[in-house]
Amino acid sequence: MFTYSGQGKTFTPTFTVNSTPWIIHWHVETTRQLPFYVWVYEAETNRGVYSPDWTVPRGPSDGQILVHLSARSYYFWIEAGADIEAKWTVWVTEGAQ
Repeated sequence: MFTYSGQGKTFTPTFTVNSTPWIIHWHVETTRQLPFYVWVYEAETNRGVYSPDWTVPRGPSDGQILVHLSARSYYFWIEAGADIEAKWTVWVTEGAQ
């Protein structure tokens, strides 16, 4: 449904979810252990509605979380702790009912 790659911290483009639940997947590569945040904002209201965070170890790390938010348009604020060199990819897929 949506894939975005980057480094450090940034807002993503808007994407639309057509069903619920849905899954946020992530892959992070970093040189040190750090917190990794994916804040979810409603595109229409710019309101933060969900804020999962993980502590990722040094090196490559993967994870996912099932999200029970309504089908609509969203965007993410993604932050890889204080490591501006951390590379990450976040993608969204439809989840199982």
